[in-house]
Amino acid sequence: MAAEFTMRSPLERLPFEVLGMICAFLPRADLKALRLVSRAFDGPSLSTLFRTVYLKVHLGSFKKLRDISRSEKLNKHVRYISSNGRILDASAVGDNFADWMGYMGSSGLPYLVDADTDCLLERFTQEELRDFYQNYCQFLSDQQHMLKGDRQNRMLRDALQNLPQLLGVECITPYLFDERDRYESPAEVT
Repeated sequence: MAAEFTMRSPLERLPFEVLGMICAFLPRADLKALRLVSRAFDGPSLSTLFRTVYLKVHLGSFKKLRDISRSEKLNKHVRYISSNGRILDASAVGDNFADWMGYMGSSGLPYLVDADTDCLLERFTQEELRDFYQNYCQFLSDQQHMLKGDRQNRMLRDALQNLPQLLGVECITPYLFDERDRYESPAEVT
């Protein structure tokens, strides 16, 4: 009976590279589940999952990067960091739900989705919209926390020191358009 538990899975006999190629074609959610189900896929799935770490200007995002960099099991898999520097405009939204609805309904949502504003807002209940508002406020608060002082730079610098296989950092920052044209492409310079 003890021999049943010590038998190796046929998957464990496959080379790491072959398992890695299989992992390369799987969605992230499946990779997360796969590494919990099969010991053979733990290493190859980590290489795929943590090859690129996506970072936002948000406290939770920087904490995840810090935790990954401190983990001896995970930090060796990070090759790239893709940092999205977009920041929510705190001044565009008032301090209450009605102001937020006015902003999102009149200027924010129509540009994000291809739909009539009234039709789009009717798809959600008031409770769902209030939940969206609470999430928005929490995200904005976390983002403002990161922007105070030098927190963002310090946390990034500390994480970078612990990523031995890091090859590059990609920073995506939005263009600064005039407020009324913020969703349009910049004019071509000749």
